[in-house]
Amino acid sequence: LERIANIPKRGLGEATLEQLFGIADDEGLGIYELLEDDVLLDRVAVGRAAKPMKDLARVWRLLRKLPLGSPSACVRGVIELTGLEQHYVATEEAGEGQERVANVREVITAAEQYHENHPEGGLPGFLELVALVTDSQIVDRSEQPDQVTLMTLHGAKGLEFRFVFITGCEDGVLPLQRMGQTADLEEERRLMYVGITRAKEELYLSRARCRMQYGQTFRNDPSLFLSEIPEDCFEAKDASGRRILPTGETVKGSARVEAPGTRVQELVGKAALDRAMAMGLTTGLDLKDASRKERKAFYDAPLVLEGDPYQPGERILHSIFGPGEVMAMKGPRENRTILIQFDAHGAKELQMSFAAGKLSKA
Repeated sequence: LERIANIPKRGLGEATLEQLFGIADDEGLGIYELLEDDVLLDRVAVGRAAKPMKDLARVWRLLRKLPLGSPSACVRGVIELTGLEQHYVATEEAGEGQERVANVREVITAAEQYHENHPEGGLPGFLELVALVTDSQIVDRSEQPDQVTLMTLHGAKGLEFRFVFITGCEDGVLPLQRMGQTADLEEERRLMYVGITRAKEELYLSRARCRMQYGQTFRNDPSLFLSEIPEDCFEAKDASGRRILPTGETVKGSARVEAPGTRVQELVGKAALDRAMAMGLTTGLDLKDASRKERKAFYDAPLVLEGDPYQPGERILHSIFGPGEVMAMKGPRENRTILIQFDAHGAKELQMSFAAGKLSKA
């Protein structure tokens, strides 16, 4: 509790927390039992500490009511009740905050997958599995020589291997984000290069047609980086072994590239590419006639969904960060984010479900 009491920040000072622990010791109670006792809590919740202390107690009492039988529902509840996502988006640098939000959402995905495989396990079973996985990461490689080494692209710098597998070569995974943040895209492109050049003999790049992210299943577009690799440098195959192009279309067929929540149309050739970009839609089209430059422009184009409250280039006002310009909207309709370049606070990517009430048109 001492570690998480001020995440998100509530204004609980060290002296207030020490007093809270002291009263719990004097009364022979656990700290969480004290948070449920209004009479004892009033002895600590005085002056400036009253509001944050009562807020902590309120959140704890709501957390106690979460369904332990559903790990994903419980994890979602914890994130929503504590305001963890808003905290990371509002207090971190744009890139770091978004990365932390992505990590938090991956916990939801892990919980959902655990529940599908072990419906009887509940939250206790999921937490036990997490503890076991963490422990299993500490291994003696000399005792298990026949194994694969898992690492991030950052962690691979300076290393080389005979065989390298880079998974998740999809938009929204690698690169993680491409909407309006050129510097971030270039950094991820450099990381992709680092990963590719770790292979001494063979390199395998893979992607999933469907992937569970943040507790939901999405169809992601092939990574932009795949279309940038010269076609004479690789052999691409689908799961059945048929030869394909890196963008996903078969050699004799056409691709159907789509994103969740978008209206998909059948369009052909460069004119279709121009039309798709003008409409702001990720569109099903035949990519075999498009040049690499046109493909790159297509994948770089901001995605606009019908009903989006704000458009790229529009001036807006945030109740905390002040005025700024909308750079892009991204993500599926049910999990929409908005990228804003604020005049005084730089670029920030905000979750629309949390930020909508704080935004207005300038």
